[in-house]
Formats: sequence, C-alpha cells, structure tokens
Amino acid sequence: MGYFGEFDKSIIENMISAFIYCKIITDEKGTPIDYKYIKVNKYYESYTGLSGKNVIGKRFKEVVPKSEDEKFNWVEFYGNVALTGKSAYTEQFSKTYDKWLQVKAYCPREGFFVAIYTDITDFKQKEQDLIEKNHKFSQLYEKIVDSEEELRQQVEEVNKMYTIVTESENKLKRSQELGQIGNWEIDLNTGLSWGSEVCDRLNGFNEKQQKLKHKDFLRYVHKEDRENLDKAFNILVKGNKKMDVEYRLIRADNNKVIYINSIAELELDSKGKPTRILGISRDITNVKEKELTIIHMAYHDFLTDLPNRSFFIDKLKNALSLSGSKNSKVAVIFLDLDNFKKINDTLGHSIGDKLLIKVAERISSCMRKDDILARLGGDEFSVLIENVKNKDEIIPLIEKINTVFEDPFNINNNLINLTVSMGISVYPDDGQTVGALLKNADMAMYKAKYLGKDTFMLFNIKMKEELTRKVKIESMIPIALKNNEFILYYQPQYETKTGKLRGFEALIRWNSPELGFLNPLEFISIAEESGLIVQIGEWVLKTAAIMGKKISEIYDTQVMMSVNISPIQLKQKNFVNLVIEAISNSGINPKLLELEVTEGVLIDSYDNSIEILNKLKEIGISIALDDFGTGYSSLSYLKKLPINVLKIDKCFIDEIESRDNENTFVETIVSLAHKLNIETLAEGVENEEQLKYLEKAQCYTIQGYYFSKPVPESMIEGIIKRNNDLLKA
Repeated sequence: MGYFGEFDKSIIENMISAFIYCKIITDEKGTPIDYKYIKVNKYYESYTGLSGKNVIGKRFKEVVPKSEDEKFNWVEFYGNVALTGKSAYTEQFSKTYDKWLQVKAYCPREGFFVAIYTDITDFKQKEQDLIEKNHKFSQLYEKIVDSEEELRQQVEEVNKMYTIVTESENKLKRSQELGQIGNWEIDLNTGLSWGSEVCDRLNGFNEKQQKLKHKDFLRYVHKEDRENLDKAFNILVKGNKKMDVEYRLIRADNNKVIYINSIAELELDSKGKPTRILGISRDITNVKEKELTIIHMAYHDFLTDLPNRSFFIDKLKNALSLSGSKNSKVAVIFLDLDNFKKINDTLGHSIGDKLLIKVAERISSCMRKDDILARLGGDEFSVLIENVKNKDEIIPLIEKINTVFEDPFNINNNLINLTVSMGISVYPDDGQTVGALLKNADMAMYKAKYLGKDTFMLFNIKMKEELTRKVKIESMIPIALKNNEFILYYQPQYETKTGKLRGFEALIRWNSPELGFLNPLEFISIAEESGLIVQIGEWVLKTAAIMGKKISEIYDTQVMMSVNISPIQLKQKNFVNLVIEAISNSGINPKLLELEVTEGVLIDSYDNSIEILNKLKEIGISIALDDFGTGYSSLSYLKKLPINVLKIDKCFIDEIESRDNENTFVETIVSLAHKLNIETLAEGVENEEQLKYLEKAQCYTIQGYYFSKPVPESMIEGIIKRNNDLLKA
C-alpha cells in the first residue's frame, strides 16, 4: 500500500465511506494538472462502479475521460491539499457518478493526499424536500383571498395539501429516524429553539432542556469547539445564507461525547429581516472516529505508537517559527541504539520489535511535559525540546536517558544489555532550518558512534569539516584505484626459535596527490562504511598474491604472504571464487597465502563464515584470526573455527611490562592455542623485554617494530638477504 503499508488495512477496507490515496501530478511550474491513484477501498468501487484493479496506477483524467464536464475542479482542490499540507472539506455534485459527495481530504506527506468520500445524495434530497415544503406553504397562504367561496376552495386545497405534506412529513420523519437525522429551528425573535424527537435524542435532552437558547446550548458543546460553532452561528444570523459545521457534543443525559454535523439556513421575512433558523443535525461519530484513526496512523509509528518522522518534522517547523518571538532556542536529539542489528540477526525480528517497544517506553518515561519523542524508523529515535536557554539545560535529560539503559531488557526471558548513542544540535547555533538541524544532530550522533558508542556528542563546526573530508575521501577512493595511487607495504614476521623469516603481512598505504599521506585507519573505515572496501580488498589480494609469487621465484624463498580480509568482503557471494582467481592469475602456491579475519566477522554471520573459511582451507590457504582477545573471545567457538594461526593483539603486548593479569591472559592464549594445535603470532612487539616474555610463554612467532616496520617492495630483497645471511652464519 505504499505509504500506508504500516496501517491497519482492515480499518480502511471496512470503512463505510469511499477511500482513495493518490499522488498529485504537477506541470513544470508546479501547478497541479492531474493525480494518480495509489490505493482505493471496496466502497470506492461500489460508489463509482469502477474496479480497483482498473484504477490503481492510472491518472484521474484517464479514469474519468469526461472530467472536464465536472463543474467542480477536483484536481485544483486536491492539489491545494497535497502541496500546502492543509486539510480541506467540500460538498459537491458529481455529474460523472450522479451523486452528491461529501469529501474530506488530508495530506499524509508532501505531494500526496488521502480523500474520504461519503454519499450524501439522500441527505441532500431530504434537505431539498424541506425547502420545497416551506416554499409550498408560503405560496399557499399568499393565495388566500377575502372571497368566501374562494376561501372555501382554498381551505379544501389546504386540506389536500396538508394531507400530502403530513404524509411527506411522516416519510421524512421515518427517514430521519433511520438516518439519525434531527431537524430543529430557532425563533430569532424569542431566541427559543425547537427540536424533533431525533434531535432531542441526539442531544440527550429532557423536556425542560428542549427549548434552550443558543448561548445555553453552547454549554453542552465541547469547550474546544464552542468558539467555532458560536462563530458560525453568528455569521449565519448576520446574513450568511448557510451554516455547515462539525463539533463535539457532550450529551446531557450521560456526558458521552459524540460528533455532530449541523447544517442550517436563515429564513427572512418579506422585508429581508432574519426571523428564524431552520436546520438539521446528524450523528457522524462513527465516520469521524474512523477518520481520526486514519489521521493518527498517518502521523504515528505503527509499532511503538510514538509520533513518526512526519509528525516530528511538522512540530519542529512550528517550534522554529515560534522560537524567534520567545527569544529561546530549540534542541534536537538524535538517538541510535548501539549494535541493534546484531540483536535482530541473532534473536530475530520479533524480539527486536518487542525490544523497540520497551525502549520507547523507557525513553518516554524521561520526557518532560512539552518534550516530543518520535521514532524516525528502524532503531532511530529523536527528541524535540523547546524553550531552551543554553545547551547545558539539555545535559540532565541526556543523563536521565542514559540511566534507563543501565538495566538489561528482559524480552521473552532474554536479558539484553543495550546502550544508546546520541547527537544534539541546537537552533539557531547549529542550524537555522529543519534540514540543517536534523543533519547536524545526525552528524553528532555518528561522531558519538565513532568514539566508541554509549555516549553523546554536541554538534560543533569541526564535525562538519570532518564530514566534508570524509565525503571527499570517499569520492577519491575509486579515482585512486583507477590511478594506481594505492601501494602495499610489507611487515616481516619471524620465527624466533629458528631465526627464520616466516613471511610478510601486506598493509595498504595511500599517498594522495591532493591530500598527501592518509592514515590507513581513516580511509579503510570510510571504505568499509561505503562498501568500497570490496574493490580495495580485491586489489590488495591480487597484488599481494603476485608479490608472494615473485618472492618465491626471484629470491627462492618459501614464505607466507598474509592479507587482511574485511568482514564485508567475506560476505560477498563470490569471495571464494575471487581468491581462487587471484591464486590462478598470480601462480602463488595456496599454502603460502594466509588470510587474516577478525572475530567480528564470525559474530556477524557465524555459520556462513565457517562455511567459507572451510572452503578456503580445503584449497590449502592458511587462516589467521586477527586481534584475538579484543572482541568476543570464546573458547566454545574457537574450537570450531578452521584456523591455523591465532594473532595476539598489540594491546596485550603493550601491557606485558606493567600488568600481571594481562600477562596471565597472554599465557592463557598461548596455552590454549597449543592445546588446539594452533600457531600463535604476537603482533606489535617493540622491545626485547616483550620478546623475552613471549619466548618464555612459548610464543615464538613475532611481528613488530622490534624487528622491522612495514617496508615498501624495494626493501624486501634486503630483508630476505639479511635473514639468509643470518641463517648461514
């Protein structure tokens, strides 16, 4: 159903009114020229005689070829609703469908409209009958003459007419009973009112309340609607020909609130002076409640029932327009749940949805009276705060939100620990438009994510500069690949027990002609976020494989060539084929190629990763688990992994000299690996003390600055030659 995909279809399909959802079509100047049907319900089909299948996707002027015969400009009417966002109401006779239609139109989002049709043909006919009846009475009494004979004849005529009118009144009364339509009148000379039985039943009036004056009747009208009804009444009394108004009525007998539609006309005497008001009222509660349900659904999230993005943006626009007169600021907070995707992937979307509902409840408990919390979509929420004097006022609310995430969420007996990252922007300091505030709050939130999550950031101009640089780097990566700006450096790995060169780890470097030397951590993270890491990774794999083959042939040295693999690469369906292709094209021995993966890869898609790694291992490739101990280290899954090498992360090596508990952890890793027949390799070794400790712990494969920094291809020959000389000595 497009925009209404989240709504309860049964409400729309079972409405007693016709329903259409359409997109407005404009010309180059932005003037509405047509509209296209997106959704219609079954009552639209019965009203028009048209099948929904033959209407949806077509334009109005295709569906109604003779639309120009319509006196009312439907395209202009709906176009005004869709482009201004203002609701509209009209009653028009449709020549095409030969019906009187009551139409209410709303704008769920810019360029679209929802219209609800009600067939009021019978109602209009009864209204016309009343007018004609009064006209007949007037004509009849004007013909009365002084002549006795003429009077007798006219009395007979009156009796006949009275009989006809009485029968008509009885029929009308029965129709009104069935349609819950009550007629009433007000004598403008006395101010007293009269209502039919149906009218009194609608109002819940007893005998004493049946002749209320207008000002007394207003006491039974909902306080929010009194002014509007009174205004319409006074305009009618002052000479307006017709009144058509909707309002909420509080029934006198049971205080039940119902929706009433009252239509009235002003009756004038021969001198043009208003004498009385004739009107009818009907109960429209059922129709109105369904309309309100649809409007609520258009502006609220279907899962959490929080305001949605459209509602939030409307409120933000209004807040910005009012803040100038109040001389105050407006704050926007963006909230994004940390690692929510992993919860969805591991526990399922049903658990994820229940978790979102609980999150919404907890955050809602932090909100103050005038704060607005909305769900923007997915795991993103936003808060609107008005009347802010300075940014410091926002911090207590931020801290309060953080506290509600301290306790785990219990969803179907699953205890889930969850954190949230938040970004804040403030009007007018951080932006003077809705778009700028939303963009900058989002930017600040992503900065909080980048800094480790579970925190918040206030927007500042430096973030914009960082984003500009990030966008520039992202745009330059494809160009760098095309222009061969990337190069590989190689860091040697040694077996200290024998002194033999074990191999090299290939590490990418980028010396941009425009930006200069870029830190690999910076551009690799950008490449991973954008998906460009797939192309970069493929280039690294092919280039490193060629270098590995070159070392074997030219230097007659059989050493490993180790290549880092991104989690995104491993998820590519053709990844195994790409590796096989790199081996085939380079001619490298598969046993001399080592692929390094991180623990995060395994957590994201464990079963799929195991399957791929097993296929690679069957080819003869060595698999290394990089940065072990920094993520989700678990003995239970380590036993199942098809890995050959366990790389101990540099952060644990750095602590060897200062913390005994970390030393114990390193020893535990080495001992565990030996029991599983897995080689250990310590990376980031920088001094002799670290080396001696690792050898004592029986970790004999080392990589780090103590032996060599990563070097360009031109220096590989010297490293191999020195190692060969050392082994010969």
